[in-house]
Amino acid sequence: MLISIIIPTHNDGENNIFFQTLENLRSLKNIEVIVVDLDSKSDFLGKIKNYSITYYSVPLQSRGKRLSYGSKRANGDIILYHHPRSLIDIRAIDFLKEHHQSFHWGALTHNFIEKRWFYKFTSWYSNYIRGDIRKIYYLDHCIFVKKHILDEINHMPPHEIFEDTVLCNLLKKVYKPIRIEFVSQTSAIRFEKNGIVFQSCMNFILKLCFAIGISTKKMNEIYEKGLNLNSKK
Repeated sequence: MLISIIIPTHNDGENNIFFQTLENLRSLKNIEVIVVDLDSKSDFLGKIKNYSITYYSVPLQSRGKRLSYGSKRANGDIILYHHPRSLIDIRAIDFLKEHHQSFHWGALTHNFIEKRWFYKFTSWYSNYIRGDIRKIYYLDHCIFVKKHILDEINHMPPHEIFEDTVLCNLLKKVYKPIRIEFVSQTSAIRFEKNGIVFQSCMNFILKLCFAIGISTKKMNEIYEKGLNLNSKK
C-alpha cells in the first residue's frame, strides 16, 4: 500500500512549516512525496535537494492544476493532498494504510497552530458543520482520496480557488467521506496578516461570489492580493 503525498508550493523558501513536514515524513515507509512548484527561487530549490522527493516545476498559476498535475503522476493507491502550510499528525499515514478498505475519501481534523478563540471556533465549524454535515473539506484539512476514484473524475478540479470545494462536491455525490481524528494543524497566516475582521469579511464575500458563479481567477486575484501565497497575483 503506497500513499502519494502531493504538496503544491509557491514562494515557500522561508516556509518552516513546509520543511518541518518534509522532516516529519522522512522516517515513513511506503510513501512518495511529490512537490509541484510554481516559480520558486533558488534558495527553495537548494533546500529541497536534501529530501527524497519528486519535484516538478510547472508554470501553472492555479493551485488546483498543480495538485492535479501531481496526483496524475503519482504511483500511490491513496492520494493525500497536503496543504503547504499544514503540519499533520504522521500517525494518520499508518491509519490510512491499515484501514484503506474502510473508506473512499475523507480528511484530517482541522486545527490552527495559533491559539485564539476565533481560530478554535473556525476549526470547530470546519470540522463539524462544513465537514461532517455538509461534507466539504478545505485543503488545509489535508484531503485523502483513493487514486482510482480520482482517475474517474480527472483528479483535482482546475479552479484557481475553491478547487477543494468543487472536488468534495463531486466526491460526495458518489461516496460518503470520513473525517479521521488525526489533526492537521494549519497556519492562520491570512488572518494574522490581514486581520481577523478583514479576512473574515473577504472569505464571506468570496463564498458568495463562488455561489453565484463569479470567475475563480478574479476571486483568486483578490484572495492573493498582498500575500501571493498560492499563486502570483
